[in-house]
Amino acid sequence: MWFIIVISIVVFVHEFGHFYFARYYGIEVQKFSLGFGPALFKYRDKKNTEWILSAIPLGGYVKLHGDDVDPSFVNPEKIRNMSKEEKNKSFYCKSLKQQALVVFAGPLANYILSFLCFAAVFMMIGVPTLDLKINSVQEHSVASAIGLKQNDRIIEMNNQKIINGEEFKRVLNSGEEEICLKFLRDSQEFSIQFKLPFEENRTRILGVIFETKIEKATVIKAFTNSAKHIYFMSKAMLAGIFDIVRGESGLENIGGPIKIAEYSSKAASQSFDSLIWFIALISLNLGLVNLLPIPMLDGGRLLFYFIEAINGKPLNKNTKIVAFRIGFIILIMLMLVAISNDVISLL
Repeated sequence: MWFIIVISIVVFVHEFGHFYFARYYGIEVQKFSLGFGPALFKYRDKKNTEWILSAIPLGGYVKLHGDDVDPSFVNPEKIRNMSKEEKNKSFYCKSLKQQALVVFAGPLANYILSFLCFAAVFMMIGVPTLDLKINSVQEHSVASAIGLKQNDRIIEMNNQKIINGEEFKRVLNSGEEEICLKFLRDSQEFSIQFKLPFEENRTRILGVIFETKIEKATVIKAFTNSAKHIYFMSKAMLAGIFDIVRGESGLENIGGPIKIAEYSSKAASQSFDSLIWFIALISLNLGLVNLLPIPMLDGGRLLFYFIEAINGKPLNKNTKIVAFRIGFIILIMLMLVAISNDVISLL
């Protein structure tokens, strides 16, 4: 039940992004389908769009006037035979920029949904922030070696006042290897100087765990933290994808519909804000994945538009057909891996 609700919301928002921009540019939207397979419900609005609720809730699509299923996309003969009225409402008679924006609007809508959902959760439960009071010191760490202890409070680093965890991370990972640290212990100020080399990923690890406190979030603070979450989570997802492509990470973490259904139920059973957070995560995943430059995805089509903008002409039909076949094979393989992982996790 919750799986259907979560997927329906995320997919509807994605397709509505395409729908909205298409309507904005005067393109006729012939069909808006939520799901695939046999239609359970149909409705045709005043602008001749057929709204469809289908039996299989695993996706959706928007059918635009002139947007053929054929991977060559554009049929010049068909366009030449169109009336002026048809050309005005046809997808492929619009400018390259307008076509690209209609395609990009789907993932963009998912990112907007994620942004609003994350912000809503922060408004409901507050924003977690790092208090610079040390909760614990890791054994065999630099912090342990230089004598930092539990309940010490860091106040300054490299002559810069530190008031929160974000500033601590920023100053820690910038500048020279030599670090001058000031901290309070039993209301008494201490200063210590030491070297802290960078790790391979250009970060430094001091070896302390700070206390976390929840602060009430204003609208601006909720929006700011939402944007930060989207940035860092997108970055982490892309890093994970690149690791898989390079062979540095396995495929076992790829989940399918069964895994989503399982986590949907768990999130819903925990609390309302957990469910909203989960919707934000799924929406972010869908938006990011659809931007990957794989033919048959929005990102693949955007790649074609980019090449066309550079070359001044579209790719030839045969090239697009080959690209679409490769993209289809990639997507089928990913689906099989996801379903296999789901089945293995059940067993």
